[in-house]
Amino acid sequence: MNINEMNAQESYQKHALHLQERVKSAQFWEERSVNDWRAERLYGALSPIIQSDKSASWLTVGDGYGADAHYLLKSGVKEVLASDIEDSILSLAKASGRIKQYAALNAEAIDLEDNAYDFVLCKEALHHFPRPYLALSEMTRVAKRAVIFMEPVDIALSNPAFLLLKNLGDRLPKLFGGLWKNRYSFETVGNYVYKFSKREVEKFAMGMGLRHIAFGGINDVHDDSPEMNERPMNQRKLRQIQKRIKLKDRLCATDFIPKMHLIAVIGKGTFSDEFKDVLNKSHFQIQDLPLNPYA
Repeated sequence: MNINEMNAQESYQKHALHLQERVKSAQFWEERSVNDWRAERLYGALSPIIQSDKSASWLTVGDGYGADAHYLLKSGVKEVLASDIEDSILSLAKASGRIKQYAALNAEAIDLEDNAYDFVLCKEALHHFPRPYLALSEMTRVAKRAVIFMEPVDIALSNPAFLLLKNLGDRLPKLFGGLWKNRYSFETVGNYVYKFSKREVEKFAMGMGLRHIAFGGINDVHDDSPEMNERPMNQRKLRQIQKRIKLKDRLCATDFIPKMHLIAVIGKGTFSDEFKDVLNKSHFQIQDLPLNPYA
């Protein structure tokens, strides 16, 4: 086993242990928390896609608590498989009736056939993976219609002004090196926080020979304070988070600053006119990609 395989395996093992520890004190479904409210806001951005075809099948990847699958089922989707590297909490979710099916799957080597599910959803999990593009390739293989992911945006690669500051920081670190505070972000569970840009998704899709991608965005606030997970919901904390999101929305109103979360829809085949209409009405920006003339 080479060093890359060892590092990736160690990262996934740490996440599995993290989920196993969380299950010991799991009371995830008794009452809603502020973090539950945040998640529902993000799911809402996908609602038009979900509602456009409730007969479509879905696979959720990195769905540790089964919340993604639960939302899909609650929205009327009939077939959903929830998955994560470790399934202790998913088994509780099934026992409680929140989800119907689950599996322990490694995102880098998904043990499913090609085109197994219409849609593959990865919400705020891709940035945990040690080799996210390997995982994204696997999700694309398993998807029949599209892969959808929601992740923090890479500010420095998504805005010309931030890119200028990044370049100045590289050239003049003593003067500008401290401007990009979260360039090297790590989470306590052990992973580097990988962030994405539209251009990176475009390059991935072009390399895979895909024809369509679409982008949306939504602002969110990540807060590690204990109040975020209090049950019942901490109303004071909720108001704080709502105010911070409104401020971000105002700052992004001119489109000069990108929204904090990137929503990417990576088409496996050709987007139908009906699906394009759904995306357009939901304010997604659709890109039709050119064919490789040498393929």
